[in-house]
Amino acid sequence: MSSSKKSSAAPPPSRLSTSEFEYLLFRSPRRRRLSVQITPAGEVVVRTPLHLPHETVELFLNKYASWIKQKILGARQNPPHCFSEGEEFYYLGAPYRLFFGDSGSHSIKFDEAFVVAEELSDKAGELLVNWMRRQASKYLEKRTPELAAAHNLQYNRMSLNDAGTNWGSCSAKGYLRFNWRLIQCPPEIIDYIIVHELAHLREMNHSPRYWALVARMYPNYEKPKNWLKRNASRLRLL
Repeated sequence: MSSSKKSSAAPPPSRLSTSEFEYLLFRSPRRRRLSVQITPAGEVVVRTPLHLPHETVELFLNKYASWIKQKILGARQNPPHCFSEGEEFYYLGAPYRLFFGDSGSHSIKFDEAFVVAEELSDKAGELLVNWMRRQASKYLEKRTPELAAAHNLQYNRMSLNDAGTNWGSCSAKGYLRFNWRLIQCPPEIIDYIIVHELAHLREMNHSPRYWALVARMYPNYEKPKNWLKRNASRLRLL
């Protein structure tokens, strides 16, 4: 019994490489599918089922090598934030600098810049992220029902999540979830993501019929869609 448990335990991660890049491989008896993640630091992390053949992993990585290298480059061009004074952060599509000083009665305040109380400068990252989450909640709780009503659609509930790779989701029960990082985007980009998920209330797929519906709800949707592709790596660093 103990030997059986031992054989199905997850091994320690392995650092491997293809001819194009290095990657960190995690194998798990709980995992059912292979996945690839590019960390904000530009590291490739591969997670696979415990007994998936290594040849299958290599074939997958070679197939998507150009996409992976593009993501690595994007991450290296946009290093993670240090939350140091003078650093820029985006809010509703515009950049604002971070300063440490008099924030009044608040830990952090926004006035054409993000001002964190000087004595809390070591917690600037936590304070800014929490502030962004609150603004995202207020904004999406107001804008989502407005767009739903405009298109005669009803959803059951809306919430925020911390999904690293998805901007939004819609369940079969009509539950909408949005990534709080959307608050960094211009309003028209946020509208596109809301419409994208609202359209799933009628079409739970990405079929031609679904995209035709999106086009009726948001004409020229390719523009915000492409904007997100170009800027996703930068927006997900916060």
